[in-house]
Amino acid sequence: MMVPSVAVPIAFTDIVKVMERIFTQDIRVSRAKFKQGLEKTLAVKESAIFHSGMDALCALLKSLAASQPEKKEVIIPAYTCPTVLIAVENAGLVPVFADININTFCIDPLKTVEKISNNTLAVIVAHMFGAVTDISAILRSKAGMNFSVIEDFCQTAMTDIYNPGIISQRGDFAILSFGRAKMLSTINGGAVVTYKDEYVSAVRELDVQNGIYDGGFFCDMKYIFKMSVFGLAVRPVFYCLADKVLARKRSSDKFNLKAYRKISSNSGLCNAQYILGAIMLDRLKSMNGIRKKNGSYYLSHLADKDVFLQDAILDNYYLRFAAVFKDKRFKKKVTDVMKSSGMKLSTGDYPVLSTVAGTEACTEDARFPIASLVASDILLFPTHPMFDAWEYNPFKNLER
Repeated sequence: MMVPSVAVPIAFTDIVKVMERIFTQDIRVSRAKFKQGLEKTLAVKESAIFHSGMDALCALLKSLAASQPEKKEVIIPAYTCPTVLIAVENAGLVPVFADININTFCIDPLKTVEKISNNTLAVIVAHMFGAVTDISAILRSKAGMNFSVIEDFCQTAMTDIYNPGIISQRGDFAILSFGRAKMLSTINGGAVVTYKDEYVSAVRELDVQNGIYDGGFFCDMKYIFKMSVFGLAVRPVFYCLADKVLARKRSSDKFNLKAYRKISSNSGLCNAQYILGAIMLDRLKSMNGIRKKNGSYYLSHLADKDVFLQDAILDNYYLRFAAVFKDKRFKKKVTDVMKSSGMKLSTGDYPVLSTVAGTEACTEDARFPIASLVASDILLFPTHPMFDAWEYNPFKNLER
């Protein structure tokens, strides 16, 4: 058996429920139920649903740029998912990179504040691998400056984030992703949300402009097929076969952005996806509990080792457990142990964004040493709900 690095925990019973409801539940009803469930779970004031997190971020940036056309710069982490950079460029804006913090693997607030200018339209804070980082220094810098703080929660648990007690410590908007490898999956999808009254109308307008995508029966069938494939392929007993197929499609060392630049022509999700999303929301808390438990396994074995691990202001639910290795020999040993145990590791595949071929800001830049270190020496351990790390115990041979 093999344990995949990421997995969509779709059960056969979930697919049966989706198939039953697409014939009896109109897409507008399904969409409303999903939005209501999402807003209740996150305690947000309003949400706008999109085909992907990248589409959601791009639409938000275009809206902000329309209201402040004189501002062209968006500050983003030098190390994060490259789709953040694509969204900025697709919105016709200029990315300004800030290095990350070695204790969080997220954008460094102090280095970010240094980059803020009168030309700054927005600052995007990506919370990496499930850890929610402190952005209070960035929020304080808003005094006297007219820019938006956008939090990228695409990799977070989507629970306990919007605790009413810390709303004043959060940004103006947040971006969510419902992609295949995310905490809450509808195969693809994304959203813009806000929990602040002053931005409700802006998010509502985005939702109205985006409209409702209804691909009809054949679109529903296509996504039910995808749900079945992904739900089955990532189960440990079948993944050894699926991995051989996936290996042929994996990217090379350089992350090529050209294939990802196109904004989706679909405005949202189909009926089957909204129904699946509502089902997944009901299980989100229990699934995140498993992720947290699995993350605690790696933490217990690596906390006293020569590695950098993430700090967080909230409990980590771990989309994946991230560790940056100072000793390459120890990194290889851990990699070998995980491989021999049948567990799939990931290196994240994220480059330092200022060096990515095909971007407008393509320069070999040594100004981001922490981003370079993390990009080269990170390992990401699986935490998804398809297995129990404590029972699997892949590190049992680590000390031998």
